[in-house]
Parts: sequence; C-alpha cells; structure tokens
Amino acid sequence: MRIQRLLFMAILFTLSGTTATAEEPISYSIDQNNKLTARFELDGTPGQVWKLITNYEQSHLIMPNVKKTIILSRENNVVTVETTVGTGLFSMTYTAIMTEIPRERRLIWQQKKGSFSKNNGSWKLTYLDDNRTAVIYQIEMDHVMLPNGLRRKLVKGSVPDLYESLQKHLKIMNYNGKVE
Repeated sequence: MRIQRLLFMAILFTLSGTTATAEEPISYSIDQNNKLTARFELDGTPGQVWKLITNYEQSHLIMPNVKKTIILSRENNVVTVETTVGTGLFSMTYTAIMTEIPRERRLIWQQKKGSFSKNNGSWKLTYLDDNRTAVIYQIEMDHVMLPNGLRRKLVKGSVPDLYESLQKHLKIMNYNGKVE
C-alpha cells in the first residue's frame, strides 16, 4: 500500500510539472493499444538529433525523467541498456534492447526485463529544409499500478519536456559542436 501511495504521489508530482500549452508544435495521437505517437520538428539535422538520442550514457542530461543509463552490451547496431527512470525519490529500473537503424535514422527499443509490464517505442527522424528534422516519437508503456487515463496523461505530458530538452541541446550542439 505504501508503494502504491508513493507511486501515485510521484505521478501527480510529474504531471504537475508538465509545461504543455496549446502553442507547442507537437501533435499527438493514441491508438487502440494505447501507443502514443507524437510528431514535432526540431532545429537541427537528423544527424545531430541522432547523436542526442543514441548518446545513452548521457541520456540523463537530455531525456526528462531519466536518472541513469548504463550500456550493458553492444553488438553491431543492437545495444542493451539498463535505465533508471523516475522523479524525486521514486524510481524504476529496466533493461531494454535498443535497435539502431542509422541509414533510416530509426531507433527502436523494447523492454527486456524490468518494472513495466510494457515499455517499447521508436524514434524516426526525417530531414526537412533549412537543417530541421521531423520527428515521429512513439511509446507504448504500461505498469500494473497505473490506471489507463493516468498513464496516458503521464506519457503525453512528458513529451513537451522532451521536446524542449532536445531543442536546448541542439542549440548547445550548434554553438560548440558537442553534446552537453
């Protein structure tokens, strides 16, 4: 019961920090399997965005709610990572298989083991004019302690923070040429 209460408090805290507004350039859709698809554009090339999303050991600096990621193995374009996510004192760790498809600028992940009953998704990057990138970000996440509606709000609510963080890091990258 105490864990459920802590989980509920962490979720409310996370949702209260969400900065989504009607002006944000992000579109969403959710299918019948609760897979969220977000579409947005970033001020950087697909190569620059690719560097950010595949920089696993620095993902805690770029991805909201990621506390730590460790690369467990790498074989060609398949990377196994252990990631801890959370907010405040609450956190969960899972192991995921990251499949990189660089020539398509596509990254697919699937949870191998961990706290979530489902945690998978993908990134698809497409070049636009003026060194901009169209992003399709999909995520399908479930946890036994999360009611459907609250899970949707949590996942959808994290996308504006992800967008802002990526934009910020692309500006830094364009300024000094490296990920920080």
